Amino acid sequence: WGPQLEQATYKNRQRLYLSEQ
Repeated sequence: WGPQLEQATYKNRQRLYLSEQ
């Protein structure tokens, strides 16, 4: 479940980035 966790983190980061903008 390593890659899955990485994907979730990436999505979370993208969400934060969009939220900040």
